[in-house]
Amino acid sequence: MSESPTQPSSPSAPNLPPPLPLAVPAARPANEHDEGEEVSPVSNEGGTFRSSDIRERGGINDSHAILGTLQQLVTGQEQQNQLIKTLQKNILTARTMINEIIVTQNELKDELEAIKRSSSCEHCARKEAVFQARSNMTIVGQTTDEQIDAILENRKQRGLHPVKHGQLKAFATQEDLRKVRKHFSDRHLHLAVKIPKSENNKAGDRACILCSDSKVKRKTTWMCATCHVPLCNKILLNEEEGSKTHHDLWHMANDLLAQHAICHEQLIKSRGKKRERPDGDNNCGDIQQEMDITRENERDEEVN
Repeated sequence: MSESPTQPSSPSAPNLPPPLPLAVPAARPANEHDEGEEVSPVSNEGGTFRSSDIRERGGINDSHAILGTLQQLVTGQEQQNQLIKTLQKNILTARTMINEIIVTQNELKDELEAIKRSSSCEHCARKEAVFQARSNMTIVGQTTDEQIDAILENRKQRGLHPVKHGQLKAFATQEDLRKVRKHFSDRHLHLAVKIPKSENNKAGDRACILCSDSKVKRKTTWMCATCHVPLCNKILLNEEEGSKTHHDLWHMANDLLAQHAICHEQLIKSRGKKRERPDGDNNCGDIQQEMDITRENERDEEVN
């Protein structure tokens, strides 16, 4: 039987202890922690967040909050810019409308001035003609405002102005009153004003001096502010539109007595009757005359 060859013997090695196993730290339970270490109550898959994890997570949250705030600021700025643009647009529209209104107003003013100057307006044309006629009544160098003032003041001191009786004859025959009646200027415009009411004249009306007499009268509520005589300021019923009023004719007539006769005749015709009546009809005529005068006065009051 063959024997296996013997291995050469090696020098004997010393007997060493076996190597120690590596120590792997075991996972600590959730309720265990090092002394002085803060533990978050929030768990993460069975583990525990420590203070270092929380601080890192808090920094991320703060960044998100800052980004969100910046985004809100950017959005608010955009909304503010849009609002400013809208306001600017509204202001521009308002300015445009104001400019259009101003232009329209100026156009209306121009049209109104054109209408006033137009000869198609009979009333304006008549007033303009009367104004020109009155302006031409006073001859340059004939009378002045100072002379008229002196005449009126002298008559007032003597108790002769206003003229109380015989007004028609006085203004027709007395030279100083004729100058007053015919003088027209910015100081003495001979404007038509209302007759003041008094205890004896509660209605504030008197018979027109140019068309009335003791029997046939036409009462008026107007008088000349310079001459202080009652004068009709409206035309008669039978007169054409645009005719001069008795107030105008009083200041324009050269022969005042002849003008009175013409106006009085027109007054009679306007009432459709004559002054003379048969003796048997006097009473009826007086009653009819009073009725005509009443109707005429009512019409004048409505018109005036």
